[in-house]
Amino acid sequence: MRINSFSELDKNFNYSISIGTFDGLHLGHMKTLNKLKEFSDETKTLIIAFNIPPRFYIFNKNQKLLTTKSEKFFLLGTINSDYYILIDFNKQIKKMNQNEFLGYIGVKIDNLVVGKNFKFGNGRQDVLNLDLNVEMCDYETVDDEIVSSSLIRSLISEGNIVKANRMMGRNYYIEVKAEVIDGNIKLRTKKNKLLPPEGHYSFSIFGKEVNGVLKIEKDQTINLGNNFVGIRKGEEIKISLIDKRS
Repeated sequence: MRINSFSELDKNFNYSISIGTFDGLHLGHMKTLNKLKEFSDETKTLIIAFNIPPRFYIFNKNQKLLTTKSEKFFLLGTINSDYYILIDFNKQIKKMNQNEFLGYIGVKIDNLVVGKNFKFGNGRQDVLNLDLNVEMCDYETVDDEIVSSSLIRSLISEGNIVKANRMMGRNYYIEVKAEVIDGNIKLRTKKNKLLPPEGHYSFSIFGKEVNGVLKIEKDQTINLGNNFVGIRKGEEIKISLIDKRS
């Protein structure tokens, strides 16, 4: 269940939690979240996702994301967790040590499930020193390469959609909105969404019997060509990229 504040959590239960940015929600993330599910019989489960990677905030990076806020809400909603929440990494959280942050959540936490070498809290503290059960999941690999959000961002930027999709375990998901630009209907993403380079890509649309080839323009708008039939101005559409054609 999606929540917008930790105050919505039922404090009558103990919790198992996972913390991360989960940008792209790739195979490595899913390995961690599937481990979290193993505690669902004995505790409530909670996924805490940052809207942007903390290092983007700390180092003032204006880097584009694999998953925007609304896309992350949608994808986390497909995972069978009791609760999930997106929070901003801000000055208040940046100053907290681990115990202060866990106290900020406001519930009794029995288990913390994270990826390998995960650290958090002011000064990036080691989670193995916490007074609770910590489950640290090993890396996931594809073609002997460690799956990571940064690697997938590089692959998307190069137009290598097929390999990026293999690392995510699904096709690259994009939420777009239909707009009229110079008299033509085109699709726009959120400004912080990472798109591949200009070119033609095979795609499908969630909830519609539409698939084919679209064009990503130089201005990073998306042109569906003849696939625009039935799509109206202002309509929000969920697209999956499958492969680069040219």
